[in-house]
Amino acid sequence: ARIHSTAFATAGRLYFGCSDNHVYCLEEESGKVLWSTPTGNVIDSSPAVTGDTVVVGSEDFAVYAFDAASGSVRWKFETGLGISSSPAVGGGTVFIGSKDHFLYALDVRTGSLRWKVDLGTSVTASPVVGEGVVCIQAGGLVALDSSTGKTLWRASLGRSLQSAPVLTGSRVYLAGIQGIVYALE
Repeated sequence: ARIHSTAFATAGRLYFGCSDNHVYCLEEESGKVLWSTPTGNVIDSSPAVTGDTVVVGSEDFAVYAFDAASGSVRWKFETGLGISSSPAVGGGTVFIGSKDHFLYALDVRTGSLRWKVDLGTSVTASPVVGEGVVCIQAGGLVALDSSTGKTLWRASLGRSLQSAPVLTGSRVYLAGIQGIVYALE
């Protein structure tokens, strides 16, 4: 099976998704599989780990939260299409994009929907979270209020963007495929 997911390492464990439809937890030192839990399709999304919860998206149209110790499913949230975006977690909220054009904000404990915003294009990039803001590359760079989903600003930088944005203080950096790095305030 192929692994397109980037592993998340914490507390001596590695978490990642795989093309065999499973999320894995390995012991970092030995490589021993501690648990493996199936989803309904391939996992290209890279997991985020917050506290004792592992969150990841699947091409089966769902966002999953797993117990980090056992791999049991805590909750599952259905979107309208597959997910290759990786989640970002901040302030008790999971932010994740879907190919159904929406960016979702979900309660990390329960999986309940806090808000969703139609970004007008397939959302495959990963969001980043800062102080009161979530940024996502979706046909340009979009900054949203992390509490409400209200658009704060949008920068149309063309379709040449492939990277996830990086937040440092009040500045957002984004790399384009033509070798251009954008810095926005």
